[in-house]
This record gives sequence, C-alpha cells and structure tokens, in this order.
Amino acid sequence: MFENIYKKKYGELIKSILFDIVMAFMYTLALLVVYCIIFGYKPYIVLTGSMIPTFYPGDIVMVHKQDVYIEGDILTCSTGTDSYVTHKLIHITESGYYVTKGEANDSPDGERDPSTVIGKVTYIIPKLGTVYDFVRDNWMLVLSMISVMIALGYLVKEELNMWKYPVYYERVDSMPQ
Repeated sequence: MFENIYKKKYGELIKSILFDIVMAFMYTLALLVVYCIIFGYKPYIVLTGSMIPTFYPGDIVMVHKQDVYIEGDILTCSTGTDSYVTHKLIHITESGYYVTKGEANDSPDGERDPSTVIGKVTYIIPKLGTVYDFVRDNWMLVLSMISVMIALGYLVKEELNMWKYPVYYERVDSMPQ
C-alpha cells in the first residue's frame, strides 16, 4: 500500500519537473522572439570561425541597427543576396567607407559601403544556432522524438491514474463447489 503512495508522489514530481522545464524553455523562446520584434533585433547564426575567440560557429549573434558606428564595433554586413558577414570594424576611410576584418583572419576584407551594414552585434547567444540547425536538418527525427515523448507522457498519466485508483482483489484459496 505504501509503495503506491511513494510511486504516486515520485511520478507526479517527475512529471511536474519535466513539464516545468519544457514550459520554461517555451517561455524563454517566446520572450526572445517578442524582444526581437519589439526592439528591432535580428538574429544571425555564425557559420565560420573568422571571429574566434569573440564568438564561434553555431553561436547566434543579435544585431541591432545603430545611427553611428565606431572603430571596434562588430558589424553584420550584407554581401549579396541572403549572404552576410559579421566582422570587426577596424577603420573608417576618409570617403566614409568601412574596412572590416575577422579576428581570426590575417588580412582585412576591403572597403564596405555603409549602406550594406545591417547593424552592430549587441548580444551573443552561445551554441543556440547549433540546436536550431539540428532541428532544421533533422526535423523528422525531432518530430519522432516528440511523438515518443507524448506517448510516454500518456503512459505515465495512465500509470498515475492506476495508482490513484488501485483495484484490490480478494484472494480465493479454493474454487466454490
């Protein structure tokens, strides 16, 4: 009898903890999206190691448009259709062009027109881009994992209901005649 009480308490505790973890992740993700929309931030996933040790491939950089950029700012610039580079501003020429360079690169990128600048990197979120890439590239696996988790959650719920309403049987030693 006491085993059922302990199993029920531990089962509900584990279920509650898992639910809280999932909800905290979902709330954090929702707040991040709302924050980006309200305050004009754009997230970009770092693909190369040109800015190591400031940030690494798989990190997400949050970029915000500024009125003025100064030497030392890390800028994200458009280099063509759906192509971007995020490097440090090392010099502003007399003609107003920006010269950028990756911290891990040996030479500067050359002059960039200020109109190609998307914004300045203001926040770095380590490794979240790796998680995003994994989910995007393996969405069937992730969908399967979520399905299994839902099925296990249903089984745990049924098990908890069984502990909540136990069925007791009387022992019969002999068959009636």
